[in-house]
Amino acid sequence: YEAVIQEDVNLVLANLMFISFLVLLGMILADIILALVDPRIKYGKSG
Repeated sequence: YEAVIQEDVNLVLANLMFISFLVLLGMILADIILALVDPRIKYGKSG
């Protein structure tokens, strides 16, 4: 919070990138876990 007040742009951008990476990782893990738990979800070629 103090980095925003003091306008430390590098620290704010680093935190934003880190949080974005964690969100992306969480979404990928949730997608994989959901595919393992729910038998209706199939990944691959359809048709």
